[in-house]
Amino acid sequence: MRTILKMTSVLSFTLAFLGVSWLGHADVVNPAPTSCPAGSTPSTGHVGPHCAPTTCQSNTDCKSGETCREISLCITTETGVHRGGSYTVEFAHGTCSGTCSKGTCQKAMRCASSSVLGCSQTGTMSGSILLSLLPFLLLFGLLWLRRIQQSGTSS
Repeated sequence: MRTILKMTSVLSFTLAFLGVSWLGHADVVNPAPTSCPAGSTPSTGHVGPHCAPTTCQSNTDCKSGETCREISLCITTETGVHRGGSYTVEFAHGTCSGTCSKGTCQKAMRCASSSVLGCSQTGTMSGSILLSLLPFLLLFGLLWLRRIQQSGTSS
């Protein structure tokens, strides 16, 4: 009887934890990329992590350590919908010199670090921490239940 009560408690706790976790996960966006091509900045939103192209007219439009200069970027436009409204977001995929494997090559005045020549690659997306941990939590729960069952039959 104690074993059944323990199993029920563990199962209830696990289901409650997972249910609350998924409810809190409903409006979460992934973190911005860790690096972006020169002339773009890390950004995130409901269309996902991306490198947003920047534009400037002079060095005063840029952050400290950046200069406003002509940079060509491969750019695509994505459309997203959130809370009933649609919007578009530009994604910078890398620098270019006329052609792109993804998007179109667009030349503009952009802010970039004085030390960067425009060769960096876009960053990778980080997955949700909860989704990464979910298989381990389930495995841990199953192993714990098995241990409880075995200790209940050996006494």
